[in-house]
Parts: sequence; structure tokens; C-alpha cells
Amino acid sequence: MRLFMIRRIILITVISVIVVGAITALTTLTIDDYYTATALLVMTPVPLNSKDYVPSILSERDDIPYRVSFLTLNEVPTFPMPDYEQIYTSDEIIEKILLFLSSKEEFKNVKLSRSKIRKSLSIKSKIFFQGTNQIQYQRIIQLQFTTKNPELSAEVCNYWAELGMTKIEELRQGPIKDGIAYLEKTLDEKKAKLEAKRKAIEELEANYHLPSLESRIGELENQITSFRIQQINLTLEIDQLEKMISINKDRQGTDIPRTPIPGNENSSNAESNGLEDLKKEQQLKISEKEAIQKQISELETELTQLRKLFAEKKQQKLSLESEQIQIKQIYENLNTTYQYALANLEKSQSELRFASKALTPRQKAGPPRIMYILCIMVLTAIAVPTIYIGVLVANYYLNKFEKELSLPT
Repeated sequence: MRLFMIRRIILITVISVIVVGAITALTTLTIDDYYTATALLVMTPVPLNSKDYVPSILSERDDIPYRVSFLTLNEVPTFPMPDYEQIYTSDEIIEKILLFLSSKEEFKNVKLSRSKIRKSLSIKSKIFFQGTNQIQYQRIIQLQFTTKNPELSAEVCNYWAELGMTKIEELRQGPIKDGIAYLEKTLDEKKAKLEAKRKAIEELEANYHLPSLESRIGELENQITSFRIQQINLTLEIDQLEKMISINKDRQGTDIPRTPIPGNENSSNAESNGLEDLKKEQQLKISEKEAIQKQISELETELTQLRKLFAEKKQQKLSLESEQIQIKQIYENLNTTYQYALANLEKSQSELRFASKALTPRQKAGPPRIMYILCIMVLTAIAVPTIYIGVLVANYYLNKFEKELSLPT
């Protein structure tokens, strides 16, 4: 009895496996073949970095006349792979792929969704090194896209790779472009201020020629010095005339009245006329001295005004030149930073490159029909005996339970 039951189970299992395998084979034949295209990207940014330094022969100076700027080559840094995965599978990029597929003839009547597109996409990179607190990935990123059309798989895979590269460059270049825009705006402002200072200096020099003012001040100082020398000479002459007048007065005052000697009347008249001439000459000298003093006062007033004007305009010019130098230095530093930013912008344009574009796959990637058939047959071989034995056991206990119920009390 047991041998018969075992044979029966084996027979039923074999028949079931054959039938289910045949049905599975027929079913898998209705499934369309699909093809997977693969593109490889490599992370190879141009290792450019901008630096500037002060030459050693100028490092001890307080006023550095110039700096030397240059570009250096540095080691390529390690990039985090998870960031690229998130960007490549973002809704924005998936939506663009969906629209791209919707434009194809074979997908016009197919309802697509982002979840379906994501299932057809694959992005991965192998771990190069894994430490306690650090994970380093290989620089090769593998992108795969699977569809029923081999040519379309390669086309969409390359399109997807380019979309991701473009998006990554936008994210990297965005802050740099904002910085460049700020630098350009600031450079324009500083250039306008620099031009304003230059025009102010030109206008000051056109209205007030400082060398001419300085020359005029020197001329006035020389004239005042000459007049003062004349004053001193006139003072000496006036004092000399004063002494001569005093001597003549003393001589006339000490003369004893005597009987005029015939023939000496002319001598007395001459002495009287000489005294009057001395007084007149003295008065002329005094008037001349006063006139010179008036001229000196006028010249000193003009000199004071010119000195004040010269000092004011000279200080104004020095202030404008100092501000011009400061603005020019700021402008040059900003321009250097601007050039650095442009170099960084150019550097960021080579973040990702194609190591290998996706080509049309020659072999299908699936479905794995033999694997499906074998899996179903194995499951059937396990399930049929299990179910059959379970049914027999259940039937045995049901019959036993019915007999117990049917026994008389």
C-alpha cells in the first residue's frame, strides 16, 4: 500500500512538472526580449587651481608693487558617488527621459510613469576602498537602460548620461556664475569710481595748476623780500637824513648873532635852503617807505590767500590720488579674483566625461526563459508532493473524526 502511494505521488509529481514546465515554456515565449545598453562615465575634472604669491625679493617691503598669479595642477579629489545617484535619478531628469520616450513611435500608445522608467534605469559604481569612517568609490560610473528595442536602449542611455552631466555642471557652475556676476558688478562700480577720481584730478589740475601756484607764491615771496630790503635801505636813509637835519638844526641854534659880513648873505641862505631840502628828501623817503609797506601788505594778503589755496588744493589732489590708488588696488585685486573665477568655471566644465558611450547591444539581456522554466518546475516538484501528502493526511483525519462521531453513545 505504501509503495503504491509513493509511486502514485511520484507519477503525479512528474506529470505535474512536465505539464507546468510546458505551460511555462509556452508562456515565456510570449514575453518580448529586452536589451540593456551600458554607458560608462569617468570623473576626471581638470585639476586646475589658481594661486598668487609675493616674490621673495619683495616680501620684506611694506608696499608690495605687484603680485605674481599663476595656475597650478593639483591631485584630482575623490567625489561622493551617492550624490551622482540622486542627481541621475531625480524627478527632473526622469521626467525628461519620459518625455523623450513619449516622442518615440513605439511608446506613443504606452502609458509611461516615472516609477516604470526608474525600474528600467540602473546607475552604480564599485567601492574602491572602505574604511571605518570613509568610503571611496571608483571613478567609473556605470549607467544602464533596458528596453525592448536595442537601438532605443543605447540612444536613451546616452541621452540619460548627457542629461546628468548637464545637470551636474549646472549645479557646479551656478554658484561660480553668481560669484562672477557679483564680481563683474563690483568691477564696473570700482571702474566707474576710478574714472570719477581721474576726472576729478584732471579738473583740479585744469582749474588750479599747482606748479603755477607754487611758482607764483615764490615770486610773491621774492617781491616781498625785495620790498623789505628796500624798506630797510629807506629806513637807513631816513635815519641818516634825520641826523643831518638834527646837525643842521643844532648848528643853526648855536650860531651867535653877529653883524652880517658883506658877501656872506648867500652862505646863510644856502644853509637854510639845505635844511629845507633835507626835510623834503626825508619826507619823500618816508612816503616811499609807506608806499612800499602798503605794497607789502597787499602782497602778503595775496600770498596768504595763495598759500591757503595751494595747501588746500594740494591736499585735495593728494587725497584724490590716494583714493585713486586704493580704488585701483581694489580693482586689480577684484580683477585677479575675477580671472580666478573664470578659470574655476572652465575647470568645472570637465567634471564628467564619457569613458565609453552606450552601443547597440547585440545580445538580449532577457528574459531568462530557461531559468523561469527550471524555477517553476522545481517549485512544482516541491509543491505537488507536499500538497498531495497534505490532502491525504487531511482526508485521513477527517475520516477518523467522522467514525468517532458515528459511534453509539
